[in-house]
Amino acid sequence: MFVSLGATFLLNLLQLKILTACLPKDAVGSYFAASGVSLFVGTMYLFGFPMVFARFIPRYEQSHRKDRIPGLLGLSLSSFVAFALPTLAVLFAIRSRYSDGAVTSVLPIAFAAHMGLLMMSIVSSYYVGLRRMHVAAILNVIPIAGHVAGLYLIREHLSVVNAFNVLAVSSTLPLVIALVLARPRFAGVRQIVGEIRGYWRYAVLVTALSPFILYVDRVIIAGTLPLDVLGLYMVSRRLENGVNKVLTVPLFAMAPEFSARSEPRDNEHNQGMFRRFLRVYWLLAGVLCVVVAWLGPRLIPLVSTRDYLSAYPILVLLLLATVIGAVSAPYTLLARSLGRMDLYFFSDVVWLATYAIANASLISRFGVRGVALSAVLASIATLLFVLTYVRPRIQRSGRLMQ
Repeated sequence: MFVSLGATFLLNLLQLKILTACLPKDAVGSYFAASGVSLFVGTMYLFGFPMVFARFIPRYEQSHRKDRIPGLLGLSLSSFVAFALPTLAVLFAIRSRYSDGAVTSVLPIAFAAHMGLLMMSIVSSYYVGLRRMHVAAILNVIPIAGHVAGLYLIREHLSVVNAFNVLAVSSTLPLVIALVLARPRFAGVRQIVGEIRGYWRYAVLVTALSPFILYVDRVIIAGTLPLDVLGLYMVSRRLENGVNKVLTVPLFAMAPEFSARSEPRDNEHNQGMFRRFLRVYWLLAGVLCVVVAWLGPRLIPLVSTRDYLSAYPILVLLLLATVIGAVSAPYTLLARSLGRMDLYFFSDVVWLATYAIANASLISRFGVRGVALSAVLASIATLLFVLTYVRPRIQRSGRLMQ
């Protein structure tokens, strides 16, 4: 998975280099605005299934009910399509009325392209739940590799629409192959719904919040500041997002392990494993953030052009938010893996509420830097909540020790 994330990180930077070198700043902003809105809406339609996979696939394997597993995948895919297709129709209707907008004119194409990408992420997270990390790694790399190759081939004729058309092809074709190999089952899923309902309820709520956490910054900037500012912000965001994705790998890898060993007899093993995980994870987060911050003035022109060097202060603030968030992330991971989705959910609520309040007061004074500073304040508030509310409750359960 680390190899996959390293490859994905480099490919994302190559994608950014091609876009910023071949498109004007406002077009780069339009691309990321349409992409952000598509991911903002589409991520909600995942309905928490990546978390459900990590929780229930190991449990089905342990209880010798493996026949339920393909039904989980079928349920997740059918739920996504049932909501995504009507949304696509609505976006085409909106474009027919507001075809002059820089974002609305490309939004249906962007959403259609991201449908394939999001469905591929469902299949990838399914294989993470199965603990077949090599398959998940390949599925993560293929779409972005195809997109970068396509962008390079049409670089002389690149436009925002063409960029999304390439993304649609590079994600949909591998998706068809992945679905044939995964063989989801769509019949007889009613019993599965009954088994996962309690956990799934909070997973859906968390998923409803996650687009606000992951993509609302693009929506805020696109709605309040010029699109070329969004292009500037996204250069820093992509570099910070690379660090975040690397830090996500151990979290995703450990979630099924904790879920598979959630019985009382596993307490001692879990405690030792979690303490070791904390030390390694925090060290990794600190080193990555410091290195990227130090290399920032060299990395920004490398992945874009020198016109984007003013994005460096934004990068530093985003990395600060990341390293603070890395302190609390393992505790919310453990809460989720042990079935305490309520604690995971309320941690996200604290982050989002703080972020919204901070943006309301900071963006008018500091512009795009206010958006990045709001992320720092949100991470601090979440850390305080996790240390004072989440962590003590996991400790009292007897499944986490200092």
